[in-house]
Amino acid sequence: MKYRFWIVLFIFIIGMWLRYDSYVNKHPDQDELFELSSMIGKPFRTVFDNKAFYGDHTSFPGEYLLYALPLWVMGVSPSIDVGRMTVDGVGRDYFIKLAVIKIVLWIVSFWLLYAICVSMMGGWGVILALAIYGFNFQLVYHAFELRPYSVLPVLAVLNLWLATRRGEAWLNICHGFVILFTCVYHAYGVMIAFLPLFFMCSSRRWWILSVVPFALAAWAYYAVYSHFGLSPNTVQSQVDTFQYFSKVKFFENLLLNLSGGSLIFYGLVTLLGFSFIRGLSSEDWLFLILLIVVPLILILLVDLKTHYWFHPRQFIWVIPFFAVFCGRQVDKIKFG
Repeated sequence: MKYRFWIVLFIFIIGMWLRYDSYVNKHPDQDELFELSSMIGKPFRTVFDNKAFYGDHTSFPGEYLLYALPLWVMGVSPSIDVGRMTVDGVGRDYFIKLAVIKIVLWIVSFWLLYAICVSMMGGWGVILALAIYGFNFQLVYHAFELRPYSVLPVLAVLNLWLATRRGEAWLNICHGFVILFTCVYHAYGVMIAFLPLFFMCSSRRWWILSVVPFALAAWAYYAVYSHFGLSPNTVQSQVDTFQYFSKVKFFENLLLNLSGGSLIFYGLVTLLGFSFIRGLSSEDWLFLILLIVVPLILILLVDLKTHYWFHPRQFIWVIPFFAVFCGRQVDKIKFG
């Protein structure tokens, strides 16, 4: 496609504007203030304490690792009343400055996803995949917020990009450190890090295998405090799993949140229906099952077991994988 890059650039610009507009008008919310109040004033050594509380799935320190340096550089500790949603001592610009690191991460993830799409598909498939990533309302809302759900899609893209690269020794080393960071960032990190590796199992060498035991041990160390996946933890509300995600139209709601709704939703219903009728390749089936179906099922089972909400933000990191899958199906129709 002669004009593909300019279309991609347009998607990037609009996607950035949507995210910025959403952040300045809808954030911070109570959960974000709660996370910030949990991080302020903590010395860096608390990262190594698996009983430290960071506001989301308790002990995983990923958000603190991202914000520790910016909070130290800014040198201002606001007084936060989470219950009343009030912040004293700082203005709106304080939160804009904090969001810079999330803005940079999203920019990097967009262009990494573009590189993934170029390597795995052709013209219109690239456009569709990046349109889903750029305009999905869940990704837009959570993009720059003070919560881990802003970074989980970025980690998904980064791990998939690294898994699809071959041969470069320095990338093997980088990939190992990314896996380790992903596993300590959030409870879902273990799936985000290893599912792309299962899909591209031959692309990395011994260095990755040497990192795996340390990454799993680190994940387990932080997960044990919150009893993740086994039972509700001591600070987690026991709620109706489907309070915010109706069982009546479960699969329709799932596709709406994965696609981002609007016209993309109706187009994807037709696209996916045609693709399944025509038949998927073995590689497409592997991609669909490993990177989309398996994580969705595991997240649902964990929420049912722990009596927690099955909420779109929990599988927000599956959306980039879904976008790539849909882009590949467009290519099969146009070029197959």
